[in-house]
Amino acid sequence: DCAVLALNGGAVATSSIGRRRWQRNGQTMHHLIDPRTGQPSDSDLHTVTVLADTAEEAEVSAKTVLMLGTQAGASWLKRRDLRGLLIDRRGREHSVGTLPIYTMLEIA
Repeated sequence: DCAVLALNGGAVATSSIGRRRWQRNGQTMHHLIDPRTGQPSDSDLHTVTVLADTAEEAEVSAKTVLMLGTQAGASWLKRRDLRGLLIDRRGREHSVGTLPIYTMLEIA
């Protein structure tokens, strides 16, 4: 599915393990390294999109939430009054805050 974010100011960033991946010793690796372990993040999240005041804040927040996982990441966003869309590795969507999202069907 495709969706469109309608922003009136601010910034948006998405971080994902869907690209920049490779196999090593039969294990899938990716580029998002968890500083707590020094290994690729193994959270339950696949993709995170965050809305923030600046692009820097959105980018850092998306990567942080992706490493924290669904529950801890959602709490982290709420404490900072940020909005986001978290998609787990099973494809389930988890919204934090109200997102200005429209599907392509609504726009057509």
